[in-house]
Amino acid sequence: MPWREKNRMKLREEFVLRALEPDANMAALCREYTISRKTGYKWLKRFREAGIGGLADLSRRPHSSPLRVSGELVLRIGELASTHPHWGPRKLRAVLARTLEADDVPSIRTIARILERAGMVRKQRRRRTTIEVSRPDIPEATRPNELWTADFKGWWRTADGVRAEPLTIRDAHSRFVLVAELMETTKGSAVREVFEKLFERRGLPRAILVDNGSPLSCTRSPGGLTTLSA
Repeated sequence: MPWREKNRMKLREEFVLRALEPDANMAALCREYTISRKTGYKWLKRFREAGIGGLADLSRRPHSSPLRVSGELVLRIGELASTHPHWGPRKLRAVLARTLEADDVPSIRTIARILERAGMVRKQRRRRTTIEVSRPDIPEATRPNELWTADFKGWWRTADGVRAEPLTIRDAHSRFVLVAELMETTKGSAVREVFEKLFERRGLPRAILVDNGSPLSCTRSPGGLTTLSA
């Protein structure tokens, strides 16, 4: 036993023997030995339960290790991860649970650490960044056909279950509604047909003001352009 531990044991023995005396003052003894009363009562309790041996320092080693799994199980996890590279720790654990006893199934965190140590952790795909759309100044509508506004007003389902997407296009100067059409889809190809027919009837405006919704605009593309708006 190292001399430091021997010295600690000797002091604890002295403390406990004095604390067991009938007229012992626990608070004064703890101050004398520069320990808290909580620690003093802890040593006294250990002595009563296990004698002198109970005063020794207990191992700080955890009772169980999260990575204490068999080599065979580590290999099994590696094989599954190699065969199914898109499976994460949660999926791997669910698969292992089908063939192992409940107590033998490693935790999700343990599986993640095994994969990390084996260099089998997939890099997460970077999230697409939102591009701030810079818009030109909106021209003042001083006469008809100078500025149109176009947007979808929010969808609903009809009585027969068909999705209805109301598309409206309006002249900003006259407030005249050029188009009010229920669309079954917001795909650019379908909306383009509506605009082409409107251009044939009314000509081209100087500018068209749209909202940020698809397919008229996109906050993830340069300038907010979509295939339709381009």
